[in-house]
Amino acid sequence: MRGRKWTGSGERAAVTAVVVLLSVYVLFNLRVAAYHLATEGWKSGLAEMALSLWVMLLTYLAWEARRRHTSPSWRRTHLAARGWLAMVSLVYLALGLYHFTHRGTRSGVMESLAFLVLLALSLALA
Repeated sequence: MRGRKWTGSGERAAVTAVVVLLSVYVLFNLRVAAYHLATEGWKSGLAEMALSLWVMLLTYLAWEARRRHTSPSWRRTHLAARGWLAMVSLVYLALGLYHFTHRGTRSGVMESLAFLVLLALSLALA
């Protein structure tokens, strides 16, 4: 058995959603990384860039596992990658709440938007 075929308008819409959401997240996160590198410190900027790479790797694993959904190991890989994406999004939620209470509205909004984009990405990979 080969794997699920990516046909039909629903599958094309899912692929488009994943590509758009991942692009939005990466561009958003690289902008935040550049801001951190320029103003607040290099450690925060490097952490943001590493997080972008981690999210891209998890998205690739979930995408490939969804496409090759034929064995139990691929199903576990798909579930694990989506779970890790959800956990990363919860980190952004915690950072957003912290920034709303301690740093200011702008930082809180940025982190909350990252949370929403990652949560939508995890759901689009279902």
